[in-house]
Amino acid sequence: MKAAGVAGTSWGVDPVADRLLISADSTVTGVKLAKVRAVAERFGAAARRTSAPSPATAAAPCSTGVRRSA
Repeated sequence: MKAAGVAGTSWGVDPVADRLLISADSTVTGVKLAKVRAVAERFGAAARRTSAPSPATAAAPCSTGVRRSA
């Protein structure tokens, strides 16, 4: 997961749903968004991608408590 290394993303695991959660903010576009999508596709149905409306900050944890990539 960390291998994607795309700023503006957060990655976490939902242990109840047994899914990988991937969130990308509004700064993730073009090549960066394609990279996130490619990584997510490797996880198939186990991955769930969402969009965050505002840019992420390095100190802000996502809803799963995993820090966002900066």
